Formats: sequence, C-alpha cells, structure tokens
Amino acid sequence: MKKFCSKPFENIAVHADGSVWMCCHDWLSTPIGNLNDSSFEDIWNGEVAKSIRRSIIDQSFSYCDSSQCPALASDSLPMVTEASLEKWEKAIAPGSDSEKHPSPKSISLTYDATCNLKCPSCRSDYIIFDRKQRAQVKKIHDALFEFSLKDLERIHMTGYGDPFSSAVFRDFLRTVSREKFPSLRIALMTNALLLTPKMWESMPGAHRLIDSIHVSVDGCSEATYSLNRGGDFSLLLENLEFVASIRRSLTIRHFEISFVVQQNNFREMPDFVQLGERLNCDKVLFQRIINWGTYTPDDFKLREVHEETHPDHQEFKQLLSSEIFASPVVDLTNLSNFRDAGS
Repeated sequence: MKKFCSKPFENIAVHADGSVWMCCHDWLSTPIGNLNDSSFEDIWNGEVAKSIRRSIIDQSFSYCDSSQCPALASDSLPMVTEASLEKWEKAIAPGSDSEKHPSPKSISLTYDATCNLKCPSCRSDYIIFDRKQRAQVKKIHDALFEFSLKDLERIHMTGYGDPFSSAVFRDFLRTVSREKFPSLRIALMTNALLLTPKMWESMPGAHRLIDSIHVSVDGCSEATYSLNRGGDFSLLLENLEFVASIRRSLTIRHFEISFVVQQNNFREMPDFVQLGERLNCDKVLFQRIINWGTYTPDDFKLREVHEETHPDHQEFKQLLSSEIFASPVVDLTNLSNFRDAGS
C-alpha cells in the first residue's frame, strides 16, 4: 500500500498572473506553467506537471511541504494499492501520449483576490481590482471555461479573496445552472459578511450546484474577530445562522467554519468548537498561521504559538489536550500532532 494524493492528477488553481498550480502554493510551491506563455493543454501535460505526479507515485512527495500540507502533517492521505497507480504511471511515462491524461476534475478559482476585508494574516491592505485588472480576470475566466469543462466536476471559489466581492465570480454564480453544467458542484470559501439572504436569492441557478460553504472566521469574540478580520462580528453571526438554515434545508450538503490559530486567538478555540456545534456545522477546522509576507519575521515569531520556542506554546499544547477537541466535527489539520503529543 502507498499514500496517494490525487491533486496533481485532477486539480488546478489559476492565479491572477496566469500561473497554473496543482495545489495550494503554500503546500506545493512549484507552478506548472503560465497561461500567458503556453496553452493550458501544454501546461497540464508538461514535464513539470509530470515530474510532480512522479513524486506522488515514487512516494518522495519532494515538491510538497509536509509541515504545511494538512494531509501530510496529519498523516491522513488515503492508502492505495500498487495496481491502482498504474494508469497514472503510464500517463507520465517518458514519451507517453498527452491525451492519455484526462483533463482536470477540479478547478480552484484564485485569480481574483478582491475582498471586502483586509485580514492581517492574508494582506496588508484592501485588494479591489480596477477595470484593467477585472478585464484580465475575465479573460482568464473565459479562457478556462472554453477548454476545461470536459471532465470538470468541482469548482472551489475562492482560496484568495471573497467570491461575493468579485464582480466576475458574482456574475458567474448568477448565471450558472445545472443545465449548463450537469456534473458540476461548487464549493464556496467566504468570510460570509456579504452572504446575506438577498445575495443568496440573486443566484437561484447556483443553489442546485453549490454543495459546500466554508466560512473563515479566526476568532470567537467581537474583539478578537475585529483584530484578526476587521469585520462586523454581529453581522457575521447573523449570516452564519443563515448559512446554517440553508444547511438544515439540505440546499447544501456541507457547512464548515475555520480558524487560523495564532497567539491572539488560541484561547478561543474551545468556544469556536462550541459555536460550530451550535450551528450544526459538519466541520470545525483549525490551521496554523502562515506568513504570506504580511508580517515581519519578528512579528510573525510572536504569533506562531505552535512553535515550541513560543512562550505560550505549552499552554497551547495543554489546551489541545482538552476533550472538546475530540468532538467528531473538529479537524485540527496541520495542528493534529500537537494534540497527539499533549494527550
């Protein structure tokens, strides 16, 4: 049996500069090409893409950051037999016909970073694209949907920005329908401050396609939420209740809330689990903080409570030993090892 990650075989993410990736760039930091320089077909079946796939098959995972990738950090990748890898191995063999490799099943739409918040863990200021930038986003968007739909089953919208802040993504959600994309399912990643009943009603065709809503929060009190997100905590709670009502009606199949753990919020982690349970979330997800270039090294060092050298690390590790984190809704992802060590 071998560990297997399907992302390099089935997944792409496209950024605003046209670069194409097979995973989150913090977890797998090598792009496979750029749409401004090459066709998507050449990128998807190129040597860089094949080399990344080989690293999965040979079990080296040499392109992956095992400390950042939640699946590698928590040792939760699925196990597969040698025989099940044969079709992928043939597709990346020297001299193989590129047509043997199917087109992506999953696309992460990360090419519009527009957002209504400026969370310090993500960016140093608001990002609102001007007309020229929106035109570039639309060009990338239209190009993707010209040639990537043959095997497309899932869209992740969006890993960087908010789908309801983006004019391109809002328009897509307001015009998409099951008649156009019968096999497609959409997973929304949002801060939820714009996900009001009125916004939801403006995209009726998407209701039957959206099956998952992930809300990033990073705090469980007004003060901490304001510090880490800069948003209206009362409005957030109101909109979370609305999303919970959509989940109860079975309009969507999965509702999760997430929390980037750092020094200023880790003591609120138990309260966050309780919030998720009250909302009947399918998952309450925790992740360690990453420096996306918004912090100085010294400032980031003060925040990374998961590091053993941090003065609050022992308190953090002791907190994770609490029984509340054994709740079936909790997913500690790349923090799992600290609970294992503390229990």
